[in-house]
Amino acid sequence: MKVGARAIGECNRASERGQGILRLLRCLCALAVLGGTHVLAAPEDGRRSRAAERLFSQGVAAYEEARWRTASDRFRSVTEMPANQRSRAALLMLGRSLLAVDDAAGAVKAARRLLRESPGGRYAADARMISGDGHYRLGRRDEAAFDYARILQGPAPASVQASAAERLAGLVKNRSIDRGVQDRVRRELGSRMDDALLYGEARWYGRLGWVELSRRQLSVYIDSVGETGMFHDLARTQLEGGSPSEPAPLLAPAPAPEAVRRPGASRPGVLVPLSGRDGKYGRDLRDGVRFANEEMGKPFDLVVVDTGAEYDDFEEEVVPIHQSEGDRLLRVVSGARSLVDQADVQAIVGPVFSASCAAAAPVAEGAGVPLIAPLAEQSGLDTLGRHIFQLNPIPEVQGQALAEYATLVLGLHTLAILSPLSDLGHAFERAFTTTAVANGGRIVYSEWYFPEEQKDFQPQFQELRQVGFSLGAAESDASPELFDSLEAALLDTSLGGRDAFGELVDQAAGPTEQPPDSADIFIESIDGVAVIIEDFEDARTIAPQLRFHRIQSRLLGNDTWFNPEAIARMRASERRHVKGCVFVSRRQGSEQERSFVDNFRSRFGRDPGYAGAGYDAARIFLEGWRAGHRSRTALRRYLSELRNYEGASGRVSFMPPRRVNSELTILRIDSGGRVLALKGEDLPALVLETDDLLPVEVLLPGGG
Repeated sequence: MKVGARAIGECNRASERGQGILRLLRCLCALAVLGGTHVLAAPEDGRRSRAAERLFSQGVAAYEEARWRTASDRFRSVTEMPANQRSRAALLMLGRSLLAVDDAAGAVKAARRLLRESPGGRYAADARMISGDGHYRLGRRDEAAFDYARILQGPAPASVQASAAERLAGLVKNRSIDRGVQDRVRRELGSRMDDALLYGEARWYGRLGWVELSRRQLSVYIDSVGETGMFHDLARTQLEGGSPSEPAPLLAPAPAPEAVRRPGASRPGVLVPLSGRDGKYGRDLRDGVRFANEEMGKPFDLVVVDTGAEYDDFEEEVVPIHQSEGDRLLRVVSGARSLVDQADVQAIVGPVFSASCAAAAPVAEGAGVPLIAPLAEQSGLDTLGRHIFQLNPIPEVQGQALAEYATLVLGLHTLAILSPLSDLGHAFERAFTTTAVANGGRIVYSEWYFPEEQKDFQPQFQELRQVGFSLGAAESDASPELFDSLEAALLDTSLGGRDAFGELVDQAAGPTEQPPDSADIFIESIDGVAVIIEDFEDARTIAPQLRFHRIQSRLLGNDTWFNPEAIARMRASERRHVKGCVFVSRRQGSEQERSFVDNFRSRFGRDPGYAGAGYDAARIFLEGWRAGHRSRTALRRYLSELRNYEGASGRVSFMPPRRVNSELTILRIDSGGRVLALKGEDLPALVLETDDLLPVEVLLPGGG
């Protein structure tokens, strides 16, 4: 209570000095997300600077909007000015902003400078926390442990010490620091070591979603330390129904509300990886959700759970490797439990990957919480429960649609398909081949490849050339010259004429030849080649090799071919290989999609990537909420009846009895690399052969 009263007093004094209470409140709200002491507006050592105040306010505004790089630039500018009233607060915020953009080394540097310039200042504990978190991300776990220990050792707000205890317990329980380091930390902390580890372990279990185990550990802590324990009051509050006030994003996934919950506000959860190698997908989706919330006046309180992770090697250096499937699924399940049990969300957007969706689905279904999977393409996810919805069309729907377009609209007859060796590839290939054959098409070649691994496709395309040669040879056996000769022979029905008939056949057919095998010959006998991909990088690898092997066929693709940003970044020499590709997609090339891309770029200063899917999921949820569907059950019914929603990532319809998007259209890549809707002039011309028409006189009255 003393800390709170002092903070309020300092804020009031700052307001009286005309430093702007609104800016103070914005700053306090922004920092409440990460926890820690407040960045107050009370003057620091040094002269007062209006320029510094203006830059600092701009930095806070950017920080609130998750524009971390802009925020760090503004805060850095303040720190480079002569000492002023914002110098130390700017250093603190610079450290936090740099952590947000994964510049751990820069964050540690900023924190260390703050500690040197103000070792006993009011920001010291927060600077230690930034230093510890930065050292953790850099793989320097020993130094992180000592940073957390010094927070526990000295004076600091209880909330900051609680977070330090949790992090230290995580390091010890995960055996991230050896016994020697633990002993050195114990010598510094004395009896506080056991106090911190007991309480930190309880919080750590809570972050993992193990509620009962966390409560038991809290009881053990209270019984062990009594009322003299550092965290006795916090532990008692949590046992009585409270919850930890701060997340520990470095050690376990935890819901992180982006604003204090407001009465009557909706509360969706976002369950995505923000850290690690897969963090780009999650950050795109999160920013899309944020953008939807901003556009509609911030009507809901967003709760985000990071399911990603980072790894280090035996030398404690961070290694850029993929998070293991087991660890990812553990964090997904724990995060989903946290969202439905602790954060009490009305709906969940995410996860990113199909396996993660399969893991989160039972949690959401059990709690009756609608889960909108924005990117997953796994077939059957919607069968895991009535509350599971997929924005992406599943591969069976895509395969059937592409085959129908190829055979019935484009008029392609001989088809080949190259599919990834995965369940997605298998499902697509079965649907495509079955539909094509049913429509009168012919699958002349079907082969597999290792997605995201295989770089040399010569074996597949050499085989495809041989198939093309065989088809061409079969067609040339019945040449027009042969039929002209046969017509003359058939006019003579004499015995000699019959002999001449056989001779003419032999002469026209000529000597038996093997199919040519020249690399200079273009293959034109295969009407279309479907190249199914799971990542656009495979398209960049496969398309040039298809053209190199002189296979002149219509290039067909699935929804993953829709990647305008990647196509735009290709050189002109690369784009010519994908020119003319026709693929199915739920994107419509609509004005809504183009407008979203422009607005997103203006707001975030980058391409949206997968943000459109997050944006649509949030808008769909919010529009249902505003329409009066304000319970989990009502939202589920609203989603199941959604039809023809025009969104930033395409059209969405959930047709019964399934809960997967059934909306697809056909797009093409033009010579400039633009992705456009297929138009009438792109379709095959219907040519009327005049030689086959009856003479006009026959059609006249009295004719023939």
